[in-house]
Amino acid sequence: MTGVTRSDAGRVGAGRSRRHQPIAEGPPSNPVIDPELARRLLEELGG
Repeated sequence: MTGVTRSDAGRVGAGRSRRHQPIAEGPPSNPVIDPELARRLLEELGG
């Protein structure tokens, strides 16, 4: 027995897809970006 059933595998997949949405507290059209990531992007673009 591997300990992982089909129902468990389905739950894990559903958990991943649901987990992405609640992270951003703002509306979907205005996602929250990590300040550090934003700084790197601006530097790469020459901002």
